[in-house]
Amino acid sequence: MIKRVFLLILLCFAGIAIPTDGQLFYTSQNFNIRNTYGYEIVSGLPADEIVVFQDKLFHYEMYCLDSALQTLWKKRIQLDIGISHVIAVLRLDTAICLILGYHQGHHSVIEAFLYDRRGEQISRRQLYVFTAHYDMSQMKWTESHNRKWGLIFFKSDDKVMRCLRINLPTLCSLPPLDIDFDTRQWRQQFQSAKITDDGFFAFSFIEAEGWLVKDERILHLICGDTTNAFERYKWTLKDHFITDAFLERGRDDSTIHCVGVYTTPRYQAEGYWSVTVGPTHIDTALTLYPFADEVRKKLIQSTKRKLGSAIHITHLINRTDGGFVIFGELRRKNLRRSDIVRHIDLPSREHFGWTDYYYDDVIAMSIHPDKTIHWTEILYKRQFSQDDNAIYSSYFIMHNTALLRVIYNDNIERDPIVSEYLIGSEGVLDRRTLFRVKRRQWWLRWRDAKQTKVNEVLVPSQNYNILQLIKIRF
Repeated sequence: MIKRVFLLILLCFAGIAIPTDGQLFYTSQNFNIRNTYGYEIVSGLPADEIVVFQDKLFHYEMYCLDSALQTLWKKRIQLDIGISHVIAVLRLDTAICLILGYHQGHHSVIEAFLYDRRGEQISRRQLYVFTAHYDMSQMKWTESHNRKWGLIFFKSDDKVMRCLRINLPTLCSLPPLDIDFDTRQWRQQFQSAKITDDGFFAFSFIEAEGWLVKDERILHLICGDTTNAFERYKWTLKDHFITDAFLERGRDDSTIHCVGVYTTPRYQAEGYWSVTVGPTHIDTALTLYPFADEVRKKLIQSTKRKLGSAIHITHLINRTDGGFVIFGELRRKNLRRSDIVRHIDLPSREHFGWTDYYYDDVIAMSIHPDKTIHWTEILYKRQFSQDDNAIYSSYFIMHNTALLRVIYNDNIERDPIVSEYLIGSEGVLDRRTLFRVKRRQWWLRWRDAKQTKVNEVLVPSQNYNILQLIKIRF
């Protein structure tokens, strides 16, 4: 008995928790992120190692953790390029790739730095030099599923977006592509971006027609391939508005699904829609998937108010038979202020008072390959928080070929617990509570979690300026 207790104490000090209800927990050291501009977590390295990258503004730091999240080494990276901006941190085979942007005179330089598993620099390669002075912090990044292609896009001037496509295995870029718009408001209309494994890309926008009365919503897709050509497509719905547009790759890795929400002219959600685009084909019309009356009534009863346009698409999971499952979440925020605060005391309306965040029910809809509805499920949850940018709200989906696990924080403000929904091929199978986190002093950010194996997930825990990584094995 004494030996058993002593062994349990050793495991706790090693960062390994005892299995609870079938879960095994591993914890990392605490990372101080007080002066950290941002961080990235890179997984999928040999021996299940994980690299934590921290942007310290004037230098970078990398930590390597083993499969039990114990620290193997720490490296401080000081480059000779002056002030730089991190565009992407990713894994290329067994190397860590940093894609940075910096200014050199009146030029803007995009460069890649490769590091091995020991944190030693392998090589560096200049990807492209723009003969203009761009704001690097405005550059956005997306990559293909197999990390063969990367896409950088940013504002060139008021009405032009520049795109730089990078072949990641060779670290060679294609000539920049300039896409012009009729309005300078296109950044506010931007919704999503995606690039496939063969270099086919798409951007989605929701355009509002009308000035005083916004009487129409137009879905605008811009699609292109590696030939440096692109095409524009537009759709509208008669007697309905398009309020959301989310992009995700298709099952065959060469097509892109665009899905969203459509509402009545009074912004009452009616259902989901989808359109599929590819290098050689595109759907000529949107396919509509209306909510059943029973689903709509349940949602209105659950929210105690009319079902408005607060549904946002968060995930699209491809089925093995060619269909897909759409996940949309009810989100809203309420801006409030104290009566003693005067408007003149605050610099802008964005900082005027405090904010309440409500992240509630999830509406999951499974679609057959022939574009018919298989099932629709409501995943009930309540997530309320204040002035935290909702970093602990929303959910994460672990998936394999047979099962989806929707994991989320429940009862965030009081005694947080982690719960999950189990979803099979025919819909929801079960809902259960996994574990309590208050006694562990964890504040789990499920929106930033990564699935590292079929039965394993890596999720950051952030409590003020302290970051810790938690690995959970089911």
